[in-house]
Amino acid sequence: MSYIDPSIKYIGYTGCYTEPKQADPFGGMGGVPHDVSKIGTGIQVIGVSKDGKLCYIGGNETGGRVNIQKSTGEKLDEVDYDSLGLSNPSYLEISESDSNGKRYLCTASEVDKGAKMYSFVVDPTKNSTRLIHLSTIPVDTSYPCHFGMISDPLGSDHKDQVLTVMCSYGRDEDNAGVSTFLIKSKDAGDSECVSKIQEIVYNGNGSKSKLDRQLSSHAHSTATCPGVPDEIFMADLGKDAIIQYQLEPAIASGGKSVVNLKESGKLGVPLGSGPRSLTFRPSASDAVFSERGVIGVVSLEIKASLLLVRRRSHDGCLEILQPPVSVLPEAWPKDESIAKFNKGRWASDVVWSPCGKFVFAAARLHNSISIFELKNRKNDDGESEFCLELKERVSTGGQTPRCLCMSPEGDFLLIAHQHSHDITCFQIDNENGKLTLTDKLEHPLAACLKLIPA
Repeated sequence: MSYIDPSIKYIGYTGCYTEPKQADPFGGMGGVPHDVSKIGTGIQVIGVSKDGKLCYIGGNETGGRVNIQKSTGEKLDEVDYDSLGLSNPSYLEISESDSNGKRYLCTASEVDKGAKMYSFVVDPTKNSTRLIHLSTIPVDTSYPCHFGMISDPLGSDHKDQVLTVMCSYGRDEDNAGVSTFLIKSKDAGDSECVSKIQEIVYNGNGSKSKLDRQLSSHAHSTATCPGVPDEIFMADLGKDAIIQYQLEPAIASGGKSVVNLKESGKLGVPLGSGPRSLTFRPSASDAVFSERGVIGVVSLEIKASLLLVRRRSHDGCLEILQPPVSVLPEAWPKDESIAKFNKGRWASDVVWSPCGKFVFAAARLHNSISIFELKNRKNDDGESEFCLELKERVSTGGQTPRCLCMSPEGDFLLIAHQHSHDITCFQIDNENGKLTLTDKLEHPLAACLKLIPA
């Protein structure tokens, strides 16, 4: 258990790479230059103060791995972190609190062979940051890279359960896929458990528009749409498509009620653009924006662009609202040492401000954040049209911004930098979206960060 200073406003759990030279599509050209002597040690815990200062919670000034325990009957026993075999915990996700105030954290070992999914309870005890180990489940796919978590899937039949959807990027030509798990909370006469429900493996069938990256399907991430609890969307970087799944009730072996995914639609994006992630506008939106559907934005990794989309309200299908908008300046790149890496194009994460007014998008190699404002304009026919308008572009303060994390109240934006080995924190001006750097924290091969209230 770690004491949390009263000045701490948010607790952050961080993911990283524990092996060198990971997740770099330019490895065949020597990879992105960085200090390869530094590697991550595992999941760590940080604090964000009310004025945006960063610190490690527990451990020392350069970090310490999270304390992990396991329930053995009526007590909790310490777990040796290394005994878990959790290498490359590059992405993690934390569920919303259930009716008992409980949250779950899921992560995976991003490796080719022998990948596993790990689940934990985030200890709800006051001033505690420890994780209580629930399960370790082997998967058949390669390089798990993203989690989505849906609380109470399909309503009351699965109350206080969490459907966890894991994307696996796969190898160059095969073994990508989507895996689902159901976390069942402890109730009267029953025990807490995690079950693997479904594994959808994709082999081949990439768009092949960019042969070095799109020979096969590459399931990169999932997203849910506000107000639509029975759907999930998957960004497939290899197929140049957003795949839509319907959540359906099913009966597993032993007669248990579970939830399955069934493909129900697909949106093709510009060939060779490589959709990395999709995120929908938060539900706190005005009627003008939502009357015809929910707006979302897709990060196109290979083309370093954003694509504005909408889930139509009348038929549930996705449509494109605006051609791709670059997250890079026109003159980029000027240096041939950067241009050799896909002409300097390597987008990463994208997030909305909680008010739904601003979009923040990261560009690796250029190491910048582009701030866009969502505009609602009238076309020549007097109809509303939505578009993203660039407001500002600023440095992220590090190298290779892999993950963006918006604080729960929208007051801070944190950025995990893979190759400068650090995390930066920016304060957000909610009037104009401007970012002000408040602090930086050393974190070797930082890859992911999730915040919860302290």
